[in-house]
Amino acid sequence: MERLRELRKERRLKQKDIADAVGIGGLTTYNGYENDKREPNNEMLVKLANLFGVTTDYLLGRTDDRTGGVEVPTPVSAPTPAPPSDQRVLEYLARLERKLDALAGEIVELRESGFGKLADQIEEHDTDIRMIKKLLTKE
Repeated sequence: MERLRELRKERRLKQKDIADAVGIGGLTTYNGYENDKREPNNEMLVKLANLFGVTTDYLLGRTDDRTGGVEVPTPVSAPTPAPPSDQRVLEYLARLERKLDALAGEIVELRESGFGKLADQIEEHDTDIRMIKKLLTKE
């Protein structure tokens, strides 16, 4: 679907951005849509059309009219970069998240050594940190 590629590039998005936005697990699936190696099912076609603010007929090449006179959702665009202060927080959270990932094995060992409560507390903070990062990146 050449139009998928055109719409994505117009908005300066990466294939991964689109795959994440519509809930496609693998990047290769979306890549297959753009390169005519795969065809999205009807549900995915509607998600992609809504994401880009066009009709399914436009995506399928049945018309050159993007909206067909139909009110479509506001299309996505490239994410705006975080302000420098937020960017520093995001970088810190990313470093912290990497450290927490490295601790995953340690948490299992703690639990197996009879320190289940401590392991639970660490996992609770792990979730809090990941949620803060997710909230900051959505704004």
